[in-house]
Amino acid sequence: MIEEYDKVVEENNKNLEAAREEGKVIKDEMLADIEEIEAGVEEMETNAEEAENNVLDKFLNVIQTAKQAAENAFEYARLDFEKSVSGGYDSIADMQDAMDKNKKRSERYLADYEKVYELTKLNRDLEKKMDETTNLKAKEKLAAF
Repeated sequence: MIEEYDKVVEENNKNLEAAREEGKVIKDEMLADIEEIEAGVEEMETNAEEAENNVLDKFLNVIQTAKQAAENAFEYARLDFEKSVSGGYDSIADMQDAMDKNKKRSERYLADYEKVYELTKLNRDLEKKMDETTNLKAKEKLAAF
């Protein structure tokens, strides 16, 4: 009977050792998976940072372009206005015609400026949405948009 008990104990000890070995293998696999996940997270963070920098660069380029366009439009309007009020008209009607043309140009430039402003505002809203989302695919779609 003691021999049978010893055999059972020995069998249980072998099973316990095998279970420990299997547990160690599973643990090592899980640690490897965790390292892989952490590496993936680091890569995603790097990609997100690069995407953010790219979006900011593009946004700054849009702002700079809009600013330059507005400055050019205002300078053109200013020069045109100076030219039109500098005199040299044959009649009040000619002066009025010139002033009406200048007003139409100014309105067109103002409309262009308002479009640039709206575009800038939309771009700012897009940036805000991108900053608020944590979903990388959504950020990529927003960046592509």
